[in-house]
Amino acid sequence: MTAPATSMFSAIPDRPRAVGTRFGWSDVLRALEGDEARARALQHYRTAGFTPDDMARSRGAREAAVDALCRAEDWLEIAHPGRRRERDVLRDARRRLEVEVWP
Repeated sequence: MTAPATSMFSAIPDRPRAVGTRFGWSDVLRALEGDEARARALQHYRTAGFTPDDMARSRGAREAAVDALCRAEDWLEIAHPGRRRERDVLRDARRRLEVEVWP
């Protein structure tokens, strides 16, 4: 017997997170695989006036990280449309962070 497509098992994430853990700076860096995309996103984040340590304690820093990931994703879509997997990784990370920032 197989479970229907709407089963609760379809909602299990690829990488489960421990209860109480938040999307952190290391997750942002992990999502930024390419050197060009990483440089663009980090430049935008730093231009907003935040440091990596601010991610843990500032909502503004988390919002700036969402914006930086979004801009890197957009840049990849325009400049390198063939790098779809890298863009998908950025999209997934951005969405997870958005859910934490704007529940």
